[in-house]
Amino acid sequence: MTDKDDVAVANFWDKYIFILHSKNILPPVDRWYVVRIEEYIAFFKQKLPEKRLRQHTSKDIDEFITYVTHKDHFDSLKFYQLIHALQLLFTHYLHLEWSHEYDWDYVKASQQESPSYHSDLTRQPHPTHSKKCSKENPSSALEHYLPLFNKLTAVIRQRNYSIRTEECYKQWVTRYILFHNGKSPDTMNHTYIVSFLEYLAVNRNVSPSTQNQALCALVFLYTQVLGITLEKFDHFSRAKKLPNLPVVMTQDETNQVLSKMTGVHYLILKNAVAHATT
Repeated sequence: MTDKDDVAVANFWDKYIFILHSKNILPPVDRWYVVRIEEYIAFFKQKLPEKRLRQHTSKDIDEFITYVTHKDHFDSLKFYQLIHALQLLFTHYLHLEWSHEYDWDYVKASQQESPSYHSDLTRQPHPTHSKKCSKENPSSALEHYLPLFNKLTAVIRQRNYSIRTEECYKQWVTRYILFHNGKSPDTMNHTYIVSFLEYLAVNRNVSPSTQNQALCALVFLYTQVLGITLEKFDHFSRAKKLPNLPVVMTQDETNQVLSKMTGVHYLILKNAVAHATT
């Protein structure tokens, strides 16, 4: 490889990493995206060394996905990273026309489907889950919307949020879906979110911080995961801050304290208590 080739390779990765950062895929996660693309390039360099990336088609993507899913066991996060890395490469870097029509989202979700999907990558409609999402079975939300929750997890981890935040956001999204009787979030709008927030404040009497936590989780879901722009949340019933009540001892607790005191301190405190209760 010549010096000119070295510069070209360096420029390639610089531009790709710039795109990653513009999409909020920051260190150390960006390195894993680079690794996924390196694996893709290495696969075709050995197979078709003369074929340039700009000459690749959707068939090449399908072939590589079939190869890696048979070769290695990819968990949901790694598989999502792989597909997302390829999507950013071909749509945002190379701007290949076919890449804008390719069903990237369906492929990302396919990791949860049967392995036979990867053998031919046929474009079939998403299978419906047999277990109905219902309030009586909270875990049904996670099962029924498994691809959505996998994507939510992946986006959260891309931003290096804490595991506590990850679990908190999942719980609020689950409660939101169940509150609206299992409706898909992408079919609900700003009004549905307000309805849920008001329920928390009025019916559940949650604290302002808890209500705000739910709002943050749902805004993250819509804007960062579903890519849906929401209206401003200016007018809805806000949770009220509860007054800080003083801690007061019971009469038995007071007597226990008095029983352990002797002498003048006992007499002074006893008289003070008697005066206060008359």
